[in-house]
Parts: sequence; structure tokens; C-alpha cells
Amino acid sequence: MKITTITFLALLFVFSSFVNSKDNSDKKTITFWLKGKWEGIGNQIDGATWEVKLNVKSKFKISVEYPDLSCKGIWEIVSETDNVINLKENITKNNSGRCDQGVELVVEKVSDKEVIVNFFLKSYSEKSIAKATLKKV
Repeated sequence: MKITTITFLALLFVFSSFVNSKDNSDKKTITFWLKGKWEGIGNQIDGATWEVKLNVKSKFKISVEYPDLSCKGIWEIVSETDNVINLKENITKNNSGRCDQGVELVVEKVSDKEVIVNFFLKSYSEKSIAKATLKKV
């Protein structure tokens, strides 16, 4: 049986489309559980508390606000698994000067309606400096 160049290219196109669509759908399901709006209270190791508002529109659009601290920023995904996402925070508005730049975060899925966020500032400590439980709103 002889396969023409056109037939071969058509089959190659169909196969590559299938592979690419499968790869994209797998990536979307990994972070789908974080999509939405989340709110909660952060607790620092020194006892201070502050409000957290997280808005996840997509894997590439994650914004955070700390109203009590007059700070806002964005979170960028560094790595992810099914139930844990590692992120880096970039503070874009810091009116009070009370938000640290370069905080690393670990978000753990507790349920579809609850996540735990651990905040790390490696220049200060290897251990978590704060923790927040966020509920989906």
C-alpha cells in the first residue's frame, strides 16, 4: 500500500492536533481547582493577622490583595502538582510599606471550597513566616 505525501501530512496533522489538545487539557485540569475568588485571614508567626483576597482568573492571571496592609500584587506559578501549587509573589502596590517583595507561596488544596497558603521569605527564614486559610466565595 502506497501512502501519498498529502495523505501522510493529513494524518500527521490529525495526530499532532490530538496530542496538543490532550496536553493542553491536562494542564488546565491541574490548576482548575484554584480558579475563582478566595478570601481569608493570614496569620504571621509574630501573631499579626491580615485579610487576604485572591482572584484567580486563569493560570496566568492571579491577583492578590491585602486590604489591611494596603498592598496588592500578582502571583506567578513556579510549579504544580494535582493538589499543591508553588508560586512567587510580586507586590505591585505597597502603600504602607508593610508587604515584603519576593515571598514564595505554597497553596495546598484542602477541598473544592478551601485552600491553605503558606508564605515563605527565604531571606528571613527557611520556615513558613505566615499561613492563611482561604475559602472560596
